[in-house]
Amino acid sequence: MAGSISFHSLSDSSPFLDTASQWIFNEWSKDNGDSLDTIREKLLVKDESPPSKVAVEGSTPVGFVWISRFQRPEDLSPTLWINGLYVRESHRTCGIGRSLVQLAEKLSSDFEDELYAYTEIPEYYLGLGWGIHKGKDESGNAVVSRKLEK
Repeated sequence: MAGSISFHSLSDSSPFLDTASQWIFNEWSKDNGDSLDTIREKLLVKDESPPSKVAVEGSTPVGFVWISRFQRPEDLSPTLWINGLYVRESHRTCGIGRSLVQLAEKLSSDFEDELYAYTEIPEYYLGLGWGIHKGKDESGNAVVSRKLEK
């Protein structure tokens, strides 16, 4: 069970940047050719989106959410997406992922009125009140979305 969790913004001086970059690399990027340096750079892009947040228990990072802008095929301008949501296996089912998604929703509402995620686990987001924007594709991923409250 997780103890008290605090949330910290990622920056180039963050002590959690390397850990978050490694998580992204291990979970999603090692097969597409992105280096750890490329991932770090992407995490720090200032693209009119909220900062990435790391969930920390004591001094140990236990999860993160990465929000960035991507262009949906049907839109002319980029919209906000949860580009990565990760919780350490030892801390799953403790509410950390839910808290990170809710934090992403709150932070994103200052920028947009809707937030999207491209995910292999749409059921997780549906359980948090999100809806299906576009059903599963050939890779088994779906686009989910949530209207944001100002």
